[in-house]
Amino acid sequence: PDHEGQPAELGAGPAYGYTTLDSIRAASSTASGTGVSSSSKVALMGYGGGGTASEWASELAGLYAPAVASRLVGTAIGGAMVDPGHALRYVEGSATWASVEPMLLSGIARAFSVDLSPYLSTNGTNVMTALASASLATAKGTNAGLTWSQIAKSQYTSPEMIKPYVKAVNQLTMGFNGKPLAPMYIGHGTGGNVDGTPQYGTYGNGDGISPAGDARTLARTYCDKGASIKYEEYTTPHLTAAGSWLQAAYPWVVDRFDGVKAPTSCGTIAAGNSLAPLAWVL
Repeated sequence: PDHEGQPAELGAGPAYGYTTLDSIRAASSTASGTGVSSSSKVALMGYGGGGTASEWASELAGLYAPAVASRLVGTAIGGAMVDPGHALRYVEGSATWASVEPMLLSGIARAFSVDLSPYLSTNGTNVMTALASASLATAKGTNAGLTWSQIAKSQYTSPEMIKPYVKAVNQLTMGFNGKPLAPMYIGHGTGGNVDGTPQYGTYGNGDGISPAGDARTLARTYCDKGASIKYEEYTTPHLTAAGSWLQAAYPWVVDRFDGVKAPTSCGTIAAGNSLAPLAWVL
């Protein structure tokens, strides 16, 4: 699901990863009913929030759940939010996904116990309160055109001026916790303009919720670390791209269970965005 756990910590990827790995360990140790044992092969597969969960589980498995990592045959992710700090700025002004901005702020604040109230305008407080328990499905299309300046007090002209936010969000970028120990398939849409998300800007085009350039850089980063990565882009927005991703990801996962050598895109993936930590703006 898009929001792992009851607190709905949108964007807080490590929490997604730990929850996913815990669930695999629990299923593997259940005496009966799951058909899964402690020696069963495992694959991770998810789109959107599920892609975020699967990527972080793959990234954290080696240290957090080595017994799971040793059984992992592959991870397929699509539409994942590689860098929540980039996504928060990317969706600004979107006709369809502008509510992702305050939802990300809420999720990150919950995950790290950050009090954002001193930085919010009255309108920002009202918007955040209204979306406190929303899902992406219910938030889609609400607050069309919403921008940072409509959420924050006037003296905070960018989210990077809020030090506790910067400190928290810099812990949520994928790719800095080792490398996948099994092949990975990464897919991402580039047609976010169809959903009213500006196609070009600081972070380039994406699927309407997160920039494709972030996904390309993640793929290239893992290639540089020696992982086997297959990367593809689809010229459609987030929800439509899910169908294209599934058509490719499912047979890819089946091949991994069957022991077929994984195809790779390493060496042919276009350059993407920098995933360097955000700087605190005084």
